[in-house]
Amino acid sequence: MPLPMVHFAVAIDLYAALNQEISPEFLLGSIAPDAIHLRDGWTQADKVITHFGLPYDYPDWAKIEPILARAVDAPSPFAALTAGYVAHVLTDQLWIDTVAIPNRDRIPAELSQDERRALYYRETDQIDFNTYRQAPWRPLVWDRLAAAQTADIDPLLTAHEIDRWRLRTLHWFTDPAKEPRITPVYYTDAQVADFVERAAVFVRDELKKRSLLELLSS
Repeated sequence: MPLPMVHFAVAIDLYAALNQEISPEFLLGSIAPDAIHLRDGWTQADKVITHFGLPYDYPDWAKIEPILARAVDAPSPFAALTAGYVAHVLTDQLWIDTVAIPNRDRIPAELSQDERRALYYRETDQIDFNTYRQAPWRPLVWDRLAAAQTADIDPLLTAHEIDRWRLRTLHWFTDPAKEPRITPVYYTDAQVADFVERAAVFVRDELKKRSLLELLSS
């Protein structure tokens, strides 16, 4: 599934289309589901829970809707944080359908599952580093992300877990050892840029369908 800079890029495009100032809490929410990676002893089953069924099934709206219902009447930061959380899951869904699955056939069949996973993260990590260096909005996002308030998204993640993931993200790109320093072949900058445009429209339409766009400015 896409890495933090892709989620931030989708958020930037989404707010630009709505002609709104981007919410710090929405930005934090847009990376929050992956905070599960920092939980001691986490398993893939835990990640499926925080992603409402992904990557094995489409998001289960029967589980999403109670959390969104609480957000509608909640003060900031919970409302925008929750909207960002749901945007993350929607973005992941579109990525699986339109990027990850189509790319499977392009990757050499002789690679093992572990080798495919390693290739995926090398290439997508490199694209994230490229975006970090090149995106004109990156300084704004970092300022807003650092200032965002957090909250528990019960029963999925605690405020502390989300905050730890925020700090990990803020410092990840300053460590040269984290960058693969490769030229991606199967996942390219152009492919990701095209995806971001489509994902922003997809997220907006899905939130609008459920009368939830107002959460973005909470």
